[in-house]
Amino acid sequence: MTGIDSGRIERFSRGEPVEVEVAAIERELSALWREAAQARPISRAALWNLIVYVGRSASLVEAKDLVGAMASFVPARVIVLSYDGHEASGPELGATVESNVVSTPGGARTISSEEITLTARGAGVEHFAPLARALTAPGLPTALLWIDDPPARGRLMRQLLMLSGRLVVDTGVVSGDGDLASLHQLAGLAQARVADLGWLRLESFRLLFAGLFDPPVGGAPLRAPGRITIHHQARRAASALLFVGWLACQLGWTRPEARDSRSGDGRHEARRFRFSMPGGARMEVDLVAAPTTDGGTLPEAAGTAGVVAVELDTGGAGFAVRRTAGNRAELCLPVAPPRSVKLDSRSRMELCVEALRPRGHDPLFAGALAFAADLVAASEWTR
Repeated sequence: MTGIDSGRIERFSRGEPVEVEVAAIERELSALWREAAQARPISRAALWNLIVYVGRSASLVEAKDLVGAMASFVPARVIVLSYDGHEASGPELGATVESNVVSTPGGARTISSEEITLTARGAGVEHFAPLARALTAPGLPTALLWIDDPPARGRLMRQLLMLSGRLVVDTGVVSGDGDLASLHQLAGLAQARVADLGWLRLESFRLLFAGLFDPPVGGAPLRAPGRITIHHQARRAASALLFVGWLACQLGWTRPEARDSRSGDGRHEARRFRFSMPGGARMEVDLVAAPTTDGGTLPEAAGTAGVVAVELDTGGAGFAVRRTAGNRAELCLPVAPPRSVKLDSRSRMELCVEALRPRGHDPLFAGALAFAADLVAASEWTR
């Protein structure tokens, strides 16, 4: 006879959540694995400890679907921390455990990872960090995946970062510029390496723009006086600011000499920055919110892509990468006719998997984030 209800074992084996006592998570999880293995061959797999914070503005269901899909690519001991400060009923802290199938090689043996979900209400959030510390598996690297607006400094954030070697955020969901400045401050305090899903989304756009200046064109247009116009999704200025930060770090621009200006024509909002370049030339950069109405001239990019188009005008010569329908981009340069190319279309799950791999930590991101934070500080207008 087993000490665990057979229905609970079956639900656990199928990947359904099973309620457990908070004080007995490890004991009940071990018992469930042991009893499930008696029914059929099953093994546990984990390459990471993955702490997933789900705040008020995020969806617990979507977060659990995300980590469940990631299991086949990056098996991990997942610890989901879900906080709802508005819910008054129910216990302050609850816990469930479940399995995520990683693979079933030949059908002979099932390989699964495990997921622990802690749900807090009110003061229950104070238990998150101690429980996460107790539940991380020894000997594995730990990453903190923040499924919410990019985090700011705070007690819980500091405690969770002390456990983590990598912080994964998504500036693609930022609706205001101030979050970039807060994230930069946090990155300076954290020992964790920062990986940003928004930055990973910008990768193909950055490579396409840089590719415009491959031979025979060369980099001279980027060193000449001119103007760069970056069209971005409304409420997605963070992606445009990071793009400017990347350009500035690669080309040696100074910090902006003066505050930016605000202009608009009723459908557009624009900000202008002026930079000095090596050799004394100046470059002006306009950030323009793309129109969101059907009558607009630019398409509203899908999802959280952020940047819609990047155009360089050097006084007679024009270069551009413009997002078009069907997740494609049009490349324009003076020496050749326009051509269409496919843009990167990785899902959020694929980006999260990439963020946990070596390429997920891009050394260029730190410099771009620092420069973008300076642009926010120099700006008279923040959303």
